[in-house]
Amino acid sequence: MKEAGQMMMPSASVLSELISVNPIINASFNDSSIPTAVDVDRFETESRELFTERNLLCNELPLVEGQTIVDLGAGSGLFMELVSERLGPNGILICADTSAKLCEYMIERLNGLSNIDKRAHIHIIQSLPHTLTHPVIQTHKIDMVYCIDTYHHFEYPIEILKSIRTTLKPNGLFVIIDFERIPGVTSDRLMEHVRCGKETVMSEVESVGFVLVEEKHIFKENYFLIFRSS
Repeated sequence: MKEAGQMMMPSASVLSELISVNPIINASFNDSSIPTAVDVDRFETESRELFTERNLLCNELPLVEGQTIVDLGAGSGLFMELVSERLGPNGILICADTSAKLCEYMIERLNGLSNIDKRAHIHIIQSLPHTLTHPVIQTHKIDMVYCIDTYHHFEYPIEILKSIRTTLKPNGLFVIIDFERIPGVTSDRLMEHVRCGKETVMSEVESVGFVLVEEKHIFKENYFLIFRSS
């Protein structure tokens, strides 16, 4: 795998047959006229709970040294180095995002790491919005897929969930950390931005063959769910 990662553009012929649950949710990330720095500032700001609590978050992920892990919707690569540290010298971290400009940013971030050995175990790929199929991601070879503030950006949730399950090893884990959506508690901005609440997410994930094995109550604005592929 080259340090520069691999890019794969979505297939228009396949996507044209699918119905997006929110066609504009990722528009800004795919708009080349919007500077990447604008997106990065949204991810890496003190007002974002998961930025300020990034060390706690990564410590709570059920990672085991030597595993192969996918960060789906990796964005700016905020968690790249922290997760890689926990995976150790034999682990592999695949950072996937549908946005070409964010993948380019992550590649720059990766190539800026001083530890050359660590760089060799981190891969950046541009994924598709409806599937994780990619030359780097082999069927039933992934120990865990996690998505952080990403589930509400899934345009084709059932399709991508089925694909995630296909990539996982038997009994592999799928972790979702995302915004709570509670009427009267959640801000109006997030109520409008986030498609559905935790209960709907759980129902969708379980409908394709995952089983909830743990919920961690460690954040104020975000829930933390761990599923196992049944």
